[in-house]
Amino acid sequence: MTTTVEAAAPSATEDVAAQVRAELARRRMSGRELARRTPKDAQYWWRRLAGEVPLNVEDLVLIADVLEVPVSVLVAPLDAAVRGGDANDRYGPAAGQDVEFWDIVAELEA
Repeated sequence: MTTTVEAAAPSATEDVAAQVRAELARRRMSGRELARRTPKDAQYWWRRLAGEVPLNVEDLVLIADVLEVPVSVLVAPLDAAVRGGDANDRYGPAAGQDVEFWDIVAELEA
């Protein structure tokens, strides 16, 4: 008998952490370098970049500033899910209705 186990879909936290890691990699920047350029230490960033602890809005602003990108680049996977209409399926009922979050992102980019 063969049992197929499907991997759980990544959480919003994991998706954003992966996007941040990708942006850091594009610039050949390590988590240690990110720590050096911010008021947070390497352990703080390691736990967030690994997806163990969610990145908060302040974290995203710090990272965006260091990488010189809009915050929207860092949350692009969430934006795609919300705008594509599959956020509720992917992240749960509240994610697709998180208008307040997108208002904050728009304010930060203004």
